[in-house]
Amino acid sequence: MGGRDTPAAGFALYMDRLMQVIKTEDIEETITNRVLLSITPEAIKEGFEMAAMIREAGMTVEVALEGQQEIECGWLVETRAESPVFIVTNRVDGSKSAVDSAGNVLALLRCK
Repeated sequence: MGGRDTPAAGFALYMDRLMQVIKTEDIEETITNRVLLSITPEAIKEGFEMAAMIREAGMTVEVALEGQQEIECGWLVETRAESPVFIVTNRVDGSKSAVDSAGNVLALLRCK
């Protein structure tokens, strides 16, 4: 690069070749294990507590604050400040349930 000779070490990765080797079906998580947690500004605390509980239960959670774009997932959990606090939607079959406790949310997510 125009400078003096300097000892160095390095390597290169060819991403296109690596992507051919990786089998995406082995690493891609099933959609039913993914939860989109939508949180209203008034329910931030409850929403993040719910996200932690869902993650502890072994599911993947994507948090979407009001107005953010939604992702593809098997479940939508809407967190609100008023009752019912949680509205759980199964995006696979379209069923909805309104519940007030985090335990009930976890029971609904595990039942399918």
